[in-house]
Order: sequence, then structure tokens, then C-alpha cells
Amino acid sequence: MWEKIRKVLRFNGVFILIGVLGGLSSILTVFVGQFGIDINLKWLIAYIYISIVIYILLFKVVNDLVKEIKNHKKNLSLSVLSYNTAAETIIGEKADWITLDTFVTVYYKDNEFITEMGYGYVSNINDESIQIKLIRFAENFRANYREELRKLENNDISIINRMMIKTIVTYTKLDIYERDR
Repeated sequence: MWEKIRKVLRFNGVFILIGVLGGLSSILTVFVGQFGIDINLKWLIAYIYISIVIYILLFKVVNDLVKEIKNHKKNLSLSVLSYNTAAETIIGEKADWITLDTFVTVYYKDNEFITEMGYGYVSNINDESIQIKLIRFAENFRANYREELRKLENNDISIINRMMIKTIVTYTKLDIYERDR
């Protein structure tokens, strides 16, 4: 029981609690006020009915938005579709949360391990895909994955399928990027 109360009183729960208490207090204002006024039962029932309908609709909207946000958080990586060696450009799948000039990191999945491959920025967005200009390959990747780099230059699909794009950027990458400019 206490765990449920803690969940309600978290940041979003506080706003929901304030909204519910505000709604209840607005219903109570019908009863409190001038004591000499007659309350028509028909209007009271209509008021309560409309209030309940509005609360249900708002709850449904909030519930749908929460589900949508949870779905977006599950897939924060994009797959790579192709690589252009001459331009050092990656074509990746499009996502609504990626915008032009977003700084991204490219990773390589080696069995169970994920290794940083390099980083770049989104240079173009079209209807089906995004285009990422690579700024630099990671030194660790260049040193330890020479065969994979050679295969990538030949657009080997087995290497491309192991690559993924994420918007996770560390401070050291930004610092190196600023020094390169």
C-alpha cells in the first residue's frame, strides 16, 4: 500500500493529485456558498456527469501519452542501412526524435559486446532515412577491428547489420569535436 502511495506522490503523481483535488473542490463549491440558494438536482447531476466525462477523457489522454513515451524509450538506437566510403557517410533508418545536426555515436555489436565505432552528426534527413556524416572513427575501433573496417569499406552487409546509431554523446567526444573545428 505504501509503495502505491509513493508512486502517486512522485513528480507526475503530484500534478495528478493536485488535479483530482482541484476537481473535487470545484464539485464541493456547488454545495458551499450562499446557504439560501436552492440547488436544482437536475443541474447538479448534469454537472457531476460532465465532470466525470471530462476526467475520464483526460485520464485516457494522459494514459495514452505515457504509453507512447514508454514505447519511444524502448528503442533509442537506429540501425544502419548503408555506408559510403568516399564521403564517410552512413545512411540510417529515420526516427522522429532525430533532428538535423544531432550529434550521434555509431556502435558496433561484436557478439555480446558493443564497441564504440565512431561519431558524427546528422547532415541530412529525408522521408525514409537519415544521413550521418562521420567525424572520426574511434581509435580503439581502428586498432582492434581492422578486418571489420576493410569489410565496411566494401559495404559488407554483415558488418552494416552489426552497426547501430545512438544519440549518446560523452563530454570527451564533444571536447575532441570542438578542438577539430
